[in-house]
Amino acid sequence: MQETGENQGIIDSDRAFKEIKDRVVMLTLASEYVCEEPLLKKIGFRIEKSLEALKAHIEDLEGQLVGKPAEEIKLDEQLEEMAEIAVSLQAPEEQISEKCVAGELGKDLERRMIALQGGVRALEQKVGGAPAPYTATDSVMRALRPVQSFFAHIISPSSIVFRVFVGLLLICFGAFVYLYATMESEEDIREAIEQSQARIQALESTLPEISGEIQQIKKQIEAANMDELTREEKARIMDLNVKAFDLGEKLDKLQVELKMHQKALEEDHRRLKTIREKSFLQRLLRR
Repeated sequence: MQETGENQGIIDSDRAFKEIKDRVVMLTLASEYVCEEPLLKKIGFRIEKSLEALKAHIEDLEGQLVGKPAEEIKLDEQLEEMAEIAVSLQAPEEQISEKCVAGELGKDLERRMIALQGGVRALEQKVGGAPAPYTATDSVMRALRPVQSFFAHIISPSSIVFRVFVGLLLICFGAFVYLYATMESEEDIREAIEQSQARIQALESTLPEISGEIQQIKKQIEAANMDELTREEKARIMDLNVKAFDLGEKLDKLQVELKMHQKALEEDHRRLKTIREKSFLQRLLRR
């Protein structure tokens, strides 16, 4: 089944936001490797292309709002601010690199991305006439309605003291259930450790393959004499350059992911050791 134009636009915007989020995660790591000029240029280029897709989607949505009586949602300024950052990344000055290493650049982009995503979602709901989604508070209140009806039926309205007592019991019980449900367990941490180890092993076996493929492509490009090549051969060399660029970007992304999983693995081992030294009450109360 083919997607409608509106649904396709939403899918494209989701992909664009995912692209931007991936780059923001890399910048948030704030490592010297990520903040080097070649990688910053690639990140800036990808963010700029994603913003172009978002701009087209926003313009399409705004075109569908003609004649609808509602307050306007303006996203031009947010798009322009993020686009300026993307352009600055493609010609990074010393100030940009310093902000990157300090982690400020990633945090700034993340804040702007979240604000822009919220605006786009609001615009999509406005065009589609969708109601505002339920919040966590709404869900809790819906779940508690049967309980409220039950107690309203069996408790006399004049018994204020009893109501207060029951209310305190419910609060205590709810607090215990919440603390127990969100309490850290050894099993959860062990599962996280196993997942990180499996992913690290997969990445460590994949990275050398990609590096080797890049080296082979570079050798083919270096061995070619552009002045003596036919038009078809020159086109093939251009394709090899594009392929090497894409593989290089994939390699950069996987290397960043590997470092993230290695860091998470170390943290999970530390958490597991700490949790084994705590009693049930200490874990329940987060002590």
